[in-house]
Parts: sequence; C-alpha cells; structure tokens
Amino acid sequence: MALSGFITLYTQYRETTGSARRVLNYMAEAPAVADAEDAVDPGRLEGNISFQNVSFSHEGADRGLRDISFDVSAGQRVSIVGKPGSGKSILLDLLMRLQDPNTGSVKFDTKDARKLTIKGLRDQISMLHDKGIWLDNDTIRQNMTYGLNHEVTDEEIAEALNTVGASFILDDRRFPEGLNTRLARSDWRMPEGRRRHMELARALLANPSILLLDSPAAGLSDYEADRLHSSIRKSMKDRTVISVPQSVGDAESSDLILVMDNGVVVERGTHEELMALDGVYSRLTGKK
Repeated sequence: MALSGFITLYTQYRETTGSARRVLNYMAEAPAVADAEDAVDPGRLEGNISFQNVSFSHEGADRGLRDISFDVSAGQRVSIVGKPGSGKSILLDLLMRLQDPNTGSVKFDTKDARKLTIKGLRDQISMLHDKGIWLDNDTIRQNMTYGLNHEVTDEEIAEALNTVGASFILDDRRFPEGLNTRLARSDWRMPEGRRRHMELARALLANPSILLLDSPAAGLSDYEADRLHSSIRKSMKDRTVISVPQSVGDAESSDLILVMDNGVVVERGTHEELMALDGVYSRLTGKK
C-alpha cells in the first residue's frame, strides 16, 4: 500500500510539474502587441474609427484581411456580415488591439491605435460575444464589476440593471441576499438569456465609447434574442456599435453594413442600398 501511494504521489508530481512548466512557458511569451515607447493615453474617445488599407494574417495562415478601408462616425451602428471565415472576427481583434495590422493602420479619432496605450484604448471598448464572461460561484456584484477600471456603487449597478431590462436581479424574493448572492452558471435562476442581459449591464457600467458585438444573442430563443437586441439599442444610444450579427437579418437596421468575402470588403451601404445592388448581400439574405 505504501509503494502504491508513493507511485500515485509521484505520478501527480510529474503531472503538476508538467502543467506548471507549460504555464510558465506561456507567461514567458512576448505579447502579440505592446505599448510603443511614445504611446499616450487617448483620453475620452468620441468613437470615430478608420481602417486605412489594413491587411493582416496570422503567421503561416492563408486567410486574413486584405487592403481593408472604411470609416465609421461616432454614434453609428455598423454591421459586418459574410460567410464563416471571411475575416469578421479578425477585424474585431484589430479593433480591440489583440493584434496589430501587418500593413495599414487602424485609427480612433484620427489617432493611430499603435500610438495609444493599450489600457487607455481598451478601457473605452466593451465587447459582448456568444460565450460571455461569467465568474462561476461568485457574487452578482463581483460579476457586475469584473473588469471595470473604476469603483461603482450598488445604486449605479441597480440603475444599469434597470436600463437593460435586467431588474429581475433586484427581486429580493428570488435573490434574498441581493448583490451578495452567489450564482453558479448552472443556477436555475440565471438562464443564458438573463446572463447576457447582466453582461450588457456590465458593459454599460464601463461607460464605453465603442461597443463590439460578436453574435451576443447566439443560442438564445427568438424571443430572448429580440429582447436582448432591444436592450442593446436602448442602452447604447449615442455610442459607436460594431456588430457581427448572428444572422444577416439582424443587420437590416444598421447605419452601415460591410459585406466581407475572403478577407475583403466587397460591398458596403445600407440594407436598401445593398439589396438594390443584387449582389453578395442580397444572396446572403436569401431575399433576391
């Protein structure tokens, strides 16, 4: 029994040291992007965005973005549509500055993103996506304030929840401990649709100039998706919104629609303008 216990302990030791080595090697890797020596804090952004002749591909990858140029005015709602693999998610990565373009530039309020501090830029951009971010078994308050760069009061949290239609959290009959309630991802009181509304409230608390949406309603029923999109439109008014919608139909009300194919913007315009072209967009909608 002693020998068996020793062998088990030694096996655990080897597994642990192997895992620790992989973590340390990962932490030693240089980040994909870093602040330039002369980087400055951007200050409060208005929300203007400009892509100028941007090309990007991961090392060794065949697909990427090729010579992308477009301008977004502060407060506009822009949708990016296209088939899977057309480059939509890469474009969002460049906006978040998870990557820098190989050629060309991404600008915010005429300032090259590479000349801005990463923290100063990301503090003003919120992102909602299909997976969401949820701290399992932590309190509602911890989930609502995760990632924020400033302190918020319980009153501010309640106001944000009310604004996005998530006032159910404030029901003390269902959540008797209020914001101190600990919730697991599997908790029956917090289905997927409700978590997405809470994440939207958290984005509102961050007070971003720019909101990025990467299929935030994916996996929700039509009713839940409509409620979420309605809350997004109401709570993010006067902010620049860049969206990769779950379906092309969700893009119809956008101020500008960019149609991507194989890493290139092949069409741009409003829904009506693109339907009149009778091109790629109209084929994607299936309404020819």
